[in-house]
Amino acid sequence: MPRGSFLPARACLLLLRSPPSKTEAEEEVLEEARLAKARPDPGAFAEEGSHATDQLPGEWVETIVAVDRVQKIITGGSIMSYRVLVVVGNGNGAGGYGVGKALDPAAATARAIRAAKKSLVTVDRFKMTSLVHSCEGKHNSCRVVLRAVPPGYGMKGSRTTQAILTSMGIGDCTAKAVGRRTPFAVVRVRGDKSG
Repeated sequence: MPRGSFLPARACLLLLRSPPSKTEAEEEVLEEARLAKARPDPGAFAEEGSHATDQLPGEWVETIVAVDRVQKIITGGSIMSYRVLVVVGNGNGAGGYGVGKALDPAAATARAIRAAKKSLVTVDRFKMTSLVHSCEGKHNSCRVVLRAVPPGYGMKGSRTTQAILTSMGIGDCTAKAVGRRTPFAVVRVRGDKSG
């Protein structure tokens, strides 16, 4: 796959199970949160087997940011495996990232999606499209600055940053990355410092 191209995770022909049905109490809590225009807490329902993605409103979209083929050299030859970076988001201010490694791309993508749904971060949005305030994050030598802009300004920045912010539901932002700008470094900065 050419570097920098993005594909929906569904293109990998993964059959994901449908989310479990919600109980009446969970639906009432979600309805109250929607009416108050507040985001529900990802850890509000701590039942065994439930995930934060089941309780947060919106349809979850998975985006494959990078697929790398890695090789381990051993005495008898080499072992080929794949590393996949996936960003998930619901378009309502919640998103996460995950890295999966496996012997084939489909299994690595499935692992990355599971890891991404476990590492969710919520973001406050201004008028549901832009950031409330400018923020800056750093990971090793990669530094990313996100500048808040007025609604309707549009998205300016690298394709990796645009994929992350679009999955979280931010459509108006200016992003600048300095230093080591690999997709893994940029996503790690944004995933850890978005809150």
